[in-house]
Amino acid sequence: LYALIDKGAGEQALREVIAARNAKPAKYYYLEAELNFQGYRFFQEDRVAQAIALFRLNVELFPGSWNVYDSLGEALLKAGDTAAATAMYEQSLRLDPRLVSTLVSLAWSSGALIELDPQADRDRLLHEMEKFSSLAVASDRSGPRAWDARSDALRRQYRWNEALEALDETFRI
Repeated sequence: LYALIDKGAGEQALREVIAARNAKPAKYYYLEAELNFQGYRFFQEDRVAQAIALFRLNVELFPGSWNVYDSLGEALLKAGDTAAATAMYEQSLRLDPRLVSTLVSLAWSSGALIELDPQADRDRLLHEMEKFSSLAVASDRSGPRAWDARSDALRRQYRWNEALEALDETFRI
C-alpha cells in the first residue's frame, strides 16, 4: 500500500489490493503497526496527504484499534482539518477512554480551534480543554504532555497561578 500511494496510484488500484486480502489463499497480509509506521514515514517527510491516505486505509483495515484513529487524527490536524481530527480523536477515545495521548490531542485541537476560528464557541472549547486536560492528568500524573496540555487549558482561562503550577510539573517530570 505504501508503494502504491507513494507512486500516486488511484483509489481503484488501492481498492483492488485491499480486496485481494480476502482471496483464498490471501494474496496480501497487513499489519496495523507496519501500516502505521509507513504512514508516519509520509508524515515525517511532510507528505501529509499521502499519510492521511495510508492512515485512512489502516482505519478501514483495523477499525477496532484506537491507535489507527489517533494517527489519522494527528495527520488531519497537521493538514488543518481540525473538525475531522477531533472526530478521529474522539473515536480513539471511545475505544480506549483512558488514552492519554488522545486526551492531550483533543485538548490541543480545541485550543487550535480557538486560535484559528474567530467564530468558534470559545466557552465550549475552553470547557472541552478543561475536561480533556483534567482527564489526561488524572490518567497519567507523570506524563509531561498531560501537564503541558493542562497548563495551556488553564492559561487560556486566565488562571495564571494554576497554569504556572501545571507548567512547573511539566518541567519537574
